[in-house]
Amino acid sequence: ACLDGFWTGRGLHACLRHMHSSGELASGHIASGYKQEARGDFMRWIPAHGPSVPSEVSRLLNAVSDLVLGLMASPRTRGELTGRQLQRSEVQATCYPGASRGRYVRHVDETGGKASVRVL
Repeated sequence: ACLDGFWTGRGLHACLRHMHSSGELASGHIASGYKQEARGDFMRWIPAHGPSVPSEVSRLLNAVSDLVLGLMASPRTRGELTGRQLQRSEVQATCYPGASRGRYVRHVDETGGKASVRVL
């Protein structure tokens, strides 16, 4: 589904650039068995709630919560979402910093041995 105009906040990009330039983001890695491979991104897990959440991230999370509530209220999408865990405890902030490291490596995030599904 595509929702035009869902997010118009301009401060999120500046927030992530600041996190990257100040060293708050760490190099992403893929762990498969005993082998670790560096990805092309820098990332950080941010708690979804609490005083350490940047205000720009908090505004986006509130917008996502409103979107999920709207989808759950709609008869067209309710069936697809019923039974899925739609809560979050943390958010991944990721930066692909241009030609020198800006490559995406396909991977599946796992938490406690379960593959995570993330959409946004």
